[in-house]
Amino acid sequence: MCKFSENQLVTNARICHLPTAYTDILNKYFPQVEKYFPQYHALFYQNWPDKPNDFDDIFPDSIEKLGKTKTHALYIIIILAGIQRSKEHYEKLDYPLQMWKDIMPDLRLHLRMVNDKCLLHDSSVWWSFDILSAYTIQLGRLQFQKFKFFGPVQGFRERENGKIVFLSNEGLQIKSEEINGFPISNGQTSRERISLSTRLYENFLDNSSDVINIHIPGGQKLDIDACRDSMRQVKAFYQAHNPELDIKGFICLSWLLDFRLQEYLGTSSNIVKFQQLGLLYPYPNESNEALKRVFGTYNIAGIKPKNRLQHALLDLTDRGEKLHSGAIFIDYARTDIWK
Repeated sequence: MCKFSENQLVTNARICHLPTAYTDILNKYFPQVEKYFPQYHALFYQNWPDKPNDFDDIFPDSIEKLGKTKTHALYIIIILAGIQRSKEHYEKLDYPLQMWKDIMPDLRLHLRMVNDKCLLHDSSVWWSFDILSAYTIQLGRLQFQKFKFFGPVQGFRERENGKIVFLSNEGLQIKSEEINGFPISNGQTSRERISLSTRLYENFLDNSSDVINIHIPGGQKLDIDACRDSMRQVKAFYQAHNPELDIKGFICLSWLLDFRLQEYLGTSSNIVKFQQLGLLYPYPNESNEALKRVFGTYNIAGIKPKNRLQHALLDLTDRGEKLHSGAIFIDYARTDIWK
């Protein structure tokens, strides 16, 4: 049975840069949830460093006997109890300890304080596990995960000059001499088919391909040079630590990658510059996350825009258009990015 004291709680909270007011609230709830701690701690770390099966079912938003506020306090305490375990795992993997130090404060981004309550943001239980277990790592501005490519497209590379063409999976036909399908351009699928010669093009990217997923943490400016430097660092990192992977490139799924933002933000925008690092492709994931990130609320009635991004989102919703995420593939072979 794992034991975890209030003193350890304070120490680990400091490692995550949690404010004193937050720690004080957790200490207030500690005696009320302590008897549940061994059971749920064991469930949380039962397959360490892998996630338990049915993670979301094991950790509901509200445990019946505790209610939401105490349930969230319990989960946060369990997450904080894994700080030393996480450090030991980084050492076992021979990952630089500085990486661990840099990502631990990210746990704070997934916690929120409402009056005298400590609460988790949506999905923060499993996301915090990913941070602790080094499934999600950080190098510089960005965070990364080893992934298999996924999306409604496949990639074809011209053998001679390396040019990439994305074709939609819908209606895709791959024959011995010809590849036929609907091409993707700037995140949109064309209505007109094209044909590619298998002699000239190879199918280099599909759902079996190794890629690195990019997560863009909030709370900082999206500085494009910092992003490029971060990708340079992680490219070298995975080459050193996972040389067995045949990584084709980076992918990123985010509301920041909605191609419609280009119309409003202009070429000087870092969001647009990030979109231009690779090939945008459709990611059919309707979501209002952008509203929460940009305005701090989903209720935008009567809000006046303060910048171009806010104007873009308000205009799109006023026009009755649905907000959704977009996706990007950034080719490992693009040497201009790594200069």
